[in-house]
Amino acid sequence: MATTVHRVHLPHAHKVYQGSGESVDKAIIDAHGKIPRHRQGPGLNKQTMELLPAKEGPADVAIRCKVLDLHYEAGGIGGRKLFHARVVED
Repeated sequence: MATTVHRVHLPHAHKVYQGSGESVDKAIIDAHGKIPRHRQGPGLNKQTMELLPAKEGPADVAIRCKVLDLHYEAGGIGGRKLFHARVVED
């Protein structure tokens, strides 16, 4: 069995989000869902060139993430399988 290891340099300012699921995709989606949405900044009225106040609530922008590592657990009663993923916001 071969093992591949990739080291990732991660500055202290980046927060790591963890998720788990029955498949790799579900684990990444779970971790990605824990990243908080960003608020929209102030807008600009193009006719008067005045700044508008920031809108309330989360923004409608896609949040990208990078997968740091994946773990796989198997065994126990019933042969349960579980994947764990750790991601950072990209």
